[in-house]
Amino acid sequence: MDTAEDMRSKYRAVFETPLGVEVLNHMLFELHFFNDELKHEHEVALHNYSKRLLWYIGVWEPGYIDEPMFVNKILELPLLLKEKKDAEGV
Repeated sequence: MDTAEDMRSKYRAVFETPLGVEVLNHMLFELHFFNDELKHEHEVALHNYSKRLLWYIGVWEPGYIDEPMFVNKILELPLLLKEKKDAEGV
């Protein structure tokens, strides 16, 4: 049986690939991670699991929302407006 640290390494390896990033984004959307208005118990449960998934990847620490590493990773992302302009050829 893998240790928690072994499993975290495996999750990280899967989701740090370009395809893994796309899948993770979709999963987080489906798990209501980006949703501020959770209306049903099942949405709350899914939202909580999204945080657990991010913990396995190594970018979320339960109980500490203002995680500097998580914020730094978000700030490394390209600006959406620039990405959209590039895609539109503007």
